[in-house]
Amino acid sequence: MRKLILAAIALAWSTTLPAQMQMLREDPDRSGVNTHVYEFKDDKVTPAPKGYSPFYLVHYGRHGSRTDSKTEDYTKLESILQKAKDGGYLSASGDSLLAETRQVMAAHGGNPGHLTRNGELEERELARRVFNKYKPVFTKGSGKIHVQSSNVPRVLVSMACFTGELSKMAPKLDFTIETGEAIFAWINNSASKEHKEIALALRDSMIKVVKVDSTAIYERLFTNPAKGKRLAPDADKLQRRIWRVAKIAKSSGLETSPYRFLPDDVICKWWDITNRNIYFCHGNSIEFGEERMKRAVPLVEKVFGLADDAIASGSVAADLLFGHDYPLLAMASWFGLEGIGDRMSFDEIPQKWNDPTNITLASNMQIVFYKSKKKGSPVLVKFVYNGRERKVRGLEPVGGVYYKWEDIKSTYGLSAQASRWNWKEASEGVEYCAAQVPLFGRTEYITAVRYDMRKHKTHVLHAPAAQADSTSALALRMGAVAAINGSYFNVKTLEPVTYVWMQDSGVLGKTTAKEASARTDGVLAIKADGEMAMFPSDSTKYGSIDGYTEILAAGPVLLQDGKPARDVWPDTGFYVLHHPRSLVGTDGEGRAYLIVIDGRFPGQGEGASIDETVQISLMFGLKEALNLDGGGSCALWTEKTEVLSHPYDNHKFDHYGQRVVPNILYIK
Repeated sequence: MRKLILAAIALAWSTTLPAQMQMLREDPDRSGVNTHVYEFKDDKVTPAPKGYSPFYLVHYGRHGSRTDSKTEDYTKLESILQKAKDGGYLSASGDSLLAETRQVMAAHGGNPGHLTRNGELEERELARRVFNKYKPVFTKGSGKIHVQSSNVPRVLVSMACFTGELSKMAPKLDFTIETGEAIFAWINNSASKEHKEIALALRDSMIKVVKVDSTAIYERLFTNPAKGKRLAPDADKLQRRIWRVAKIAKSSGLETSPYRFLPDDVICKWWDITNRNIYFCHGNSIEFGEERMKRAVPLVEKVFGLADDAIASGSVAADLLFGHDYPLLAMASWFGLEGIGDRMSFDEIPQKWNDPTNITLASNMQIVFYKSKKKGSPVLVKFVYNGRERKVRGLEPVGGVYYKWEDIKSTYGLSAQASRWNWKEASEGVEYCAAQVPLFGRTEYITAVRYDMRKHKTHVLHAPAAQADSTSALALRMGAVAAINGSYFNVKTLEPVTYVWMQDSGVLGKTTAKEASARTDGVLAIKADGEMAMFPSDSTKYGSIDGYTEILAAGPVLLQDGKPARDVWPDTGFYVLHHPRSLVGTDGEGRAYLIVIDGRFPGQGEGASIDETVQISLMFGLKEALNLDGGGSCALWTEKTEVLSHPYDNHKFDHYGQRVVPNILYIK
């Protein structure tokens, strides 16, 4: 694929890209793409349908203008120019570039990636514009503003500038502000390591394939071009260093423009390479878009959850999220926002994705919600990206740029993403799927079984230590059609350490052991007719639960009513490390799910934290979910496929490493 792409680029570059040079001549700072300063424009606001007014919004804002994260190119360029000056062959232009390079270095001031004064001004102006466009959101509702931010300093300062400006315009607003590692985990996402490596390989190949003027730079900077070339023999590298100095100058608040030292085709080359790389890594590309979107799941799910909570309660006027460029671009691509989230191939990017405002510094997106006083009227939404209203892919608006929120949810909500899994029939009313997917910056292997609870009943099987066996062997013993490992137990004695109770057998594990009680905060309870419930319960104290015939204590509880059971999980190994995980859940539509996330297999199936297990549960559209025993105990089996997952106990990525367990969940 890479060779074909590069051949097309080499053939077409000289005839297609000059059409983009005018955009760069108007403002060469645009060549920096995601280091270009924000371009404020007076974008129109389409009137809402009659009777509707804005009452709530979600804002995701990237931090404003910043200094560069590294200074290696600056220091090396300075060293080259200073050596030429010391040797007496630096031209007047070269001397000017040396001075301007030092200006950029001084503006950096030893603070990599910190927000500049220009960034502060951008954020304050954005706050004023959002407030003035959607004033009823801030003046007629609850006045409560919920703010969540990445814990990176430039983002925190951006957040402070934005919220501070809102406070000036509406002093009665009540802000709740949160940040931290747990928030960073979902508010930020990037491409997988493998995806980035492919993009970087294409970038490096493009540098070699795309030919530009490599002689003029020596004549411009040195009175003796031959000596200049010996000092800096790689013209591409030299020009790239100048470009890197130039592309951060405006963001740093400097009036200087080192772009004037570079030929137009060089500026265009670096714009093209950077532009393609960013879209290819984080946009809706034909080659990798599906994989990249899966990594945006935690952020997208959070946005849907925040919006639904605000609509239902009316207690929050706005949710303000502050983060970074990559997750913002991925989220815009998730919704297929017109002009920004369009789907295209790598070779189409410079012709179809060349708006200089696509992903600038201080880029931002609002989802603005409208309601009518007329009873029964649906909630409407519109999407605004970098100040411009955008239509979304695949949906008809009710008018202009306004969509029904329920239509957005049914098309782009996480429950809709369950359709991405390739379900196959295991038996009547029972389906299974297995997929290796890029998630959370790693490779995950996930297997699942889902079944109609009206056709199949779920049971707990507890086997005394002498009768304990693998999940598949116990399932075959019971004539099951599918099964998953059960809850926690003592690996040495094979005795349960969590509560197990069945109406026919009584208590099989008297209470949950103290060492398991922290994580075992819930139960799976099953009625005689097969109805299942998962709910929090102190399994160290109770006996039977009225109305249920089988009870298995496990945990933690992952989801309740379609929402994460906790906002923040404990910062201990069990919760935050990437382990194999298993879970049981229901989707609110009469189906139950048994899911295993393989783990401890680098590059094949790496495991998940508890928070990531929650996100995967949401990907399957679950409403209720309970974590089961994990680690080497994880095993998912069907009568048709035998063992679906890759049990870890033999330390091999195969289907033969099952552990002996004393209890399972099975389907008949």
